[in-house]
Amino acid sequence: MPWSNPLTEMILSGVAATRDAKSVAHAAAATKGFEAADMALHAATARRRHGELIGGDEGKTLIEATDTWMRSEKIKNPQRFTALFAPGFRGDD
Repeated sequence: MPWSNPLTEMILSGVAATRDAKSVAHAAAATKGFEAADMALHAATARRRHGELIGGDEGKTLIEATDTWMRSEKIKNPQRFTALFAPGFRGDD
């Protein structure tokens, strides 16, 4: 199924984030998979997680672009919405 592999990648990214290992690669793979499966909302949450994980200017740019898109979709709190769709990352309190 085209949607199941990116879901797995997102779960693996969350697990890896708690162990500081391979989380960025899994988040990037999840983003690409969701985009290929035409799952825009899931792709956005994976992209936002990717931005959080890589940090710096590149990460900030990904987060800002994702937040802008989510707000255009009437999502009032992109950070909390991301925590709902892609749970288990640090800072999701």
